[in-house]
Amino acid sequence: RAPRRHAPAKYIGVAAMCVGASAFFLLHETAGGARRTTPAGVALVACALVSDGIYGGYQTKLVARCDSEWVLMFYMNAWQALLSACACAAAGGELGAAAAFVSAHPRVARDLALFNVSKALGTLCVYRLLRESGTIVVATVTTLRKVLSVLLSVAYFGHAVGAAQWAALALVFLHAYVGGAIAAVLRVGSD
Repeated sequence: RAPRRHAPAKYIGVAAMCVGASAFFLLHETAGGARRTTPAGVALVACALVSDGIYGGYQTKLVARCDSEWVLMFYMNAWQALLSACACAAAGGELGAAAAFVSAHPRVARDLALFNVSKALGTLCVYRLLRESGTIVVATVTTLRKVLSVLLSVAYFGHAVGAAQWAALALVFLHAYVGGAIAAVLRVGSD
């Protein structure tokens, strides 16, 4: 199947959403009014966005190669388990320390099981969405999910959100309209 082609407005909208999400997280102020943004934090946000952009093309190829979401999830989890085991071994006994903690606190095992079941179901939904709608829709849905979970946290815990952060959130939720408007202006300007 040929790769999906999207209108420029979609790409511009996704870029606007990424800018809005990044701005929301980077514009957080402490109680004294100082910003807590560090160069390392900006670099991590930039790396996450670039990685999402690079990985999108590979996701499409992986989905095309696998017969179902279940097969794709099996291979992804197998690789993640291998890489995680190597990282734990390299960290010097982290896996044993984690197992000892769960053994000492049995309730944690139930919480981990519930977390894993919900993660598996969410992953299946994302893979199905990827197969049926493509990477740009998945990028939009996952970014909106992250921002919505932060909003729920803000509402539940009563965190303060500044005016610049509200503007950034508006950009996230209006990204499709912003993308369409910018694309229309660019089309008019090129005529």
